[in-house]
Amino acid sequence: MTSGVTAEGHMCMNGIRSRVARYEREKCQRNTLNKKEEEEDEEEEEERNLKDINVENPGLDLSGVTE
Repeated sequence: MTSGVTAEGHMCMNGIRSRVARYEREKCQRNTLNKKEEEEDEEEEEERNLKDINVENPGLDLSGVTE
């Protein structure tokens, strides 16, 4: 079968497959971007929390604190 639309206006199988493949690729890309944004948000929140702790306890040495 060829891709595209037949004279009757029905999608051919190759056209459907390519649209599904494109949708799956875009979905995967969106999920990857969302995960990166969530990780960045978590890192920023951790930094804010550490700054809040340091403000509440100014003499506290946080130089050796890790995850």
